[in-house]
Amino acid sequence: MTTVALATNLQINCGMTYIATLKVNKEIPLETKDTTYRRPGSSAFLYTNNITLLLYCKDTSRTKKLVHLMSTMHTHLITMPNRKPEIITFLRPKVRSNTFNQMCSYYAVGHKTKRCVSSMG
Repeated sequence: MTTVALATNLQINCGMTYIATLKVNKEIPLETKDTTYRRPGSSAFLYTNNITLLLYCKDTSRTKKLVHLMSTMHTHLITMPNRKPEIITFLRPKVRSNTFNQMCSYYAVGHKTKRCVSSMG
C-alpha cells in the first residue's frame, strides 16, 4: 500500500526514491479531491519536505478523473512538450505492466485438457 510514511521511510532509511499512484484516502487533503473547477489536462503540484504530490485531471470520454501521484524523485515542476508532467511520462511503463498483470488475472493463461492421461512407468 502506498503511503506518505512509506515513501519517507524508504528515502530516509534506505536512500531509495519512490514514485507511485495514490488512492484517495485520509492522508490527502479534501480540497484536492474536487474535480469541479479543474480543466481536463490540467495539473497541480503540492510540495512538502522531499515529497511531490501531483494532481492530474485526466479527461476520459464522459467524466473527469483526478489522478493522484506521489514522487520523492521529482522535486521540481517539469512539464514535457505535450503539456504532461514528467512524473506521468516516467510512470507510463509501470502502468503498462499493471495492465498486463490485470489482464493475466482476468483471462486464463493455463490450458485445461479433458483427456485421460495414462502414466508411463
